Amino acid sequence: GMDVVDKICKEVKPVDDNGKVNKNEQPVIEKVTVID
Repeated sequence: GMDVVDKICKEVKPVDDNGKVNKNEQPVIEKVTVID
């Protein structure tokens, strides 16, 4: 949920004013769990 987005926004630092993040620093989703 939004807690994941908030954590990414807090931890990932863009390198310019457009929000660009270097490839080696981009967050990667490694696992998705669907609860039905």
